Amino acid sequence: PTIIEGTWENVVWDSATMSGGSISGNTFTDGVNGFSNGIARSVQTINPATGGGEMKCTKSYSYAMCGFAKDPYWSGGDVYKNGGYSHMIYRSDVYEYIGGVYQNTGSFTGHSSNTVYGVSIDENGLIEYSADGVVFHTSTNTASGDYYALATPYNSGNFVTAEIKINQLTDMTTTTGT
Repeated sequence: PTIIEGTWENVVWDSATMSGGSISGNTFTDGVNGFSNGIARSVQTINPATGGGEMKCTKSYSYAMCGFAKDPYWSGGDVYKNGGYSHMIYRSDVYEYIGGVYQNTGSFTGHSSNTVYGVSIDENGLIEYSADGVVFHTSTNTASGDYYALATPYNSGNFVTAEIKINQLTDMTTTTGT
């Protein structure tokens, strides 16, 4: 199998499942205070079994989270836990929840309001976190199944602007003539 790397495209936020904010292009802006509401997920998904992918975002300096998550989708409580499965960057820290349980953390220094945050999941389920294109943490967890980009700003007016790259796993078997 060979990985065909996707191209960056704007995240399309799912307006049917968005809560507590507004969508403008690939930006989700929170309309409420706190992490009890204000969440949006992308229509696009990635899956390690089909090649994985990446998401990158810019966000309000300290008060927003972005990353990947999978179902079950949020139905109440802290939005960044997203029903129990999320891989998110907040400020300069990594937040991971598996089955609703906080797993591990990584962090980096030197972030600013211009930092581009990234989360990637490869074809083997390896999860990496980056800032401005430099990987600063590799998860000890392994991803499987369908993941969507997730935005969870903290307070009214905070935002997440995101892009996604969807890779494809292909069987590049070649045959020779007889």
